[in-house]
Amino acid sequence: MNVPDSCYLNDESALHALQELGDFSKMRRMQKGKLWVGRSIAYSIMKKYPTAIQIAMA
Repeated sequence: MNVPDSCYLNDESALHALQELGDFSKMRRMQKGKLWVGRSIAYSIMKKYPTAIQIAMA
């Protein structure tokens, strides 16, 4: 799927960690193994945790 302004998280453990840190609401749920977020949110989290976040571009 081509979604140029979004990214997805495909690690459920990472989702739970980011929820505990307060970066994602506990209401957010993965669907079909992915959690879609806006690119600006992904970049903000990457800036906050530069050694823990990996972004892959295809």
